Amino acid sequence: MLSEDSETLKETLADLRITLKASAYKMDVRPLLKVVLEAFFGPSVGLVDMITEFVPSPLENAALKVSLPDLPVML
Repeated sequence: MLSEDSETLKETLADLRITLKASAYKMDVRPLLKVVLEAFFGPSVGLVDMITEFVPSPLENAALKVSLPDLPVML
């Protein structure tokens, strides 16, 4: 639990304009992180929708990669 760090967390979240219920600060780390990330990014459905819409499928992209010339590697 993050009870000793809850004030620091509240301040950080306030800077991000995220407010949580008092009970959320008593959660274990993983559930608390999920709540904070949902508040910051929104529901994960939007992220999945964005990925499926804008990231090309591996099959479509493979043809493009094969057709591109090899670029020199610069170290």
